[in-house]
Amino acid sequence: MPNEIKTTVDLVRIAQLELTSEHDNKALPGAITTEGGYKGEQMSGKAVTHFTTFNHGVDDADQSFNGISVFTGSILGRAGTVAFTIAGGYDKASDVVEAEYVILGASASGELKGIKGAGHSACSPGKSTGIPATFNVEFA
Repeated sequence: MPNEIKTTVDLVRIAQLELTSEHDNKALPGAITTEGGYKGEQMSGKAVTHFTTFNHGVDDADQSFNGISVFTGSILGRAGTVAFTIAGGYDKASDVVEAEYVILGASASGELKGIKGAGHSACSPGKSTGIPATFNVEFA
């Protein structure tokens, strides 16, 4: 049975490129790498995310992104490293940026071996810290 985990995501840009109006409506493959953390009682640690695509639209209206994040820390008291995909974009109707996460269990090491699951986060456009996220995970 999956365990529901509540955490928050902080992204700190260490990117090679600042997004400005000159980049509006352009795909920026591999342009952004972030380093941040997950903070919560059940999931905490650091993550480096490499966005393989990041489409930045005017006023965030056409924003979409996907990439791979490598998490090192603990989940439900188990320590290790695991990668997951991240994909999302701006939902104009609800005025939020949403992201979906899929844990790549085959990449897990340490006590996180056997983990599987997925997650979701949603926040206001432009927010980069304290983003609420929920993951549902289980171990084989």
